[in-house]
Amino acid sequence: MSTSYDRLPTLEERVRTASLIVIGRVQSVRPLRRTYIGEVEEDQAVAHVEADQVLRGTLAARELSVRFVRSRGDSTRSDAATFADGRRLLLMLVPDVGQDAAAGTYVSYLGGAFTLSEDDSFVMELDSSATRRRRVRQTMSAVRDLVKRVGAEETSSARAWEKLEPYLFTRPALSPISELPDAGHGAGPVPSEPIAATPPSASPKPSRPRRK
Repeated sequence: MSTSYDRLPTLEERVRTASLIVIGRVQSVRPLRRTYIGEVEEDQAVAHVEADQVLRGTLAARELSVRFVRSRGDSTRSDAATFADGRRLLLMLVPDVGQDAAAGTYVSYLGGAFTLSEDDSFVMELDSSATRRRRVRQTMSAVRDLVKRVGAEETSSARAWEKLEPYLFTRPALSPISELPDAGHGAGPVPSEPIAATPPSASPKPSRPRRK
């Protein structure tokens, strides 16, 4: 769940990597059982959010769940304050993954969870140099413009690929993988071809017993 970055991603990078971008309000927060990531204890929770607007992607229901990290070891994460009851947020999300991931649960990828002010603006950190960061106020109009431009570029790219490789768009789509590997299996499947015998020249010579 926790991620460290060599540099802070830009607003455009966050928009491009998000499969779902919504504006919503936190209705409640449900703590999860504390777990260990390696040797470090991590405190996670799930925020139940009611979406007001969907800017990118599709949402089956108006309510969604967002899993986040409240603390890791002795460090309190910024999301602990962001996902507070009643807080209105801009969320740039991807589906949650893992064996314990519930359907309809997301995570804010690349730190894409921002508190919205009354004038529909938010503050994000950006790198100003190799060692310094600056806080910049962004507007929702800038986000909407980015979403529109990125969507147009993706549509244009998909059409270009359809002309170049039309068979990719006519073959049936593969169903999503819903099974997990059986932990009881060994190293893998048995080879269908017989294994070649070791050449006689490479075979070790049997040792002769020593006479007493």
